[in-house]
Amino acid sequence: MKGPIVLIPAHNESRNISTVVNIARKHLPVLVVDDGSTDDTADRARVAGAKVIRQTPNQGKGAALLTGFRYILQQGYPAVITLDGDGQHDPAEIPAFLAAWHERQIGLIIGRRDFSRMPFIRRLANTLGGEVFSLAVGHRVADNQSGYRLIDRQLMQLMMEDDESGFELEVDMVVLAVGLIPSSGTEEISRMLGIQRDSDGWFSELDYNGSPTDTDKGGIYVAGMCQAPKDIPDTVAQASAVAAGVLGSLTSGKGIGHMSSLTLSEIEARAKTIHTI
Repeated sequence: MKGPIVLIPAHNESRNISTVVNIARKHLPVLVVDDGSTDDTADRARVAGAKVIRQTPNQGKGAALLTGFRYILQQGYPAVITLDGDGQHDPAEIPAFLAAWHERQIGLIIGRRDFSRMPFIRRLANTLGGEVFSLAVGHRVADNQSGYRLIDRQLMQLMMEDDESGFELEVDMVVLAVGLIPSSGTEEISRMLGIQRDSDGWFSELDYNGSPTDTDKGGIYVAGMCQAPKDIPDTVAQASAVAAGVLGSLTSGKGIGHMSSLTLSEIEARAKTIHTI
């Protein structure tokens, strides 16, 4: 079974690329995407032992990452570690990423930069920007702009739908990764209402093909992001199906508890004890 691979997007990095590739290859195979360089970045990377893909003309870091993701997905790699070709990311830290991934099996791991080494204004901007970003996405993200990351296959597949070609793609990646984590209140809801969850922590439907919004508890339905990451059209379609199902149950005289297990009053009583989801 294949392990992860290193991806280095590079533009005119002939001075550092050989060293970066040589150190990275001590840990993992390396793919370099040469983003329209006018120097010998591609040749130096190839001589150092990297697989090289060239894209011309220069299209931006985001586009280079997507080119690399496409190749990596086609080749069946389970994850990728991205780092810059200018030497600012130490490839010797790759084992730390791998250890964290094997231990936690999460979709995105970001290497936090040492802000103390930055000029004051830049350090202040990164710190305040990170706090605001964390509040916006509802999760603590210590460094949302660092390009030193481990990204799993599922997140790479989601990123292939992104149309950003620049650094914005890396911010989009963090937003999408947050959506791959069940809400902090999911476990409490599951315990109180008796709804089953899958191995990743999402609420389970009764039958994916036959009853994709029903649960094994009468009167309780699931739709959208409580089941798994979904886009807006899928979420709206599921919500409409739930509304139609509830209305059909009520008008047929069966009530929302027609599958037994829980009555409406029981659901309401349990829901009142939940303060935060």
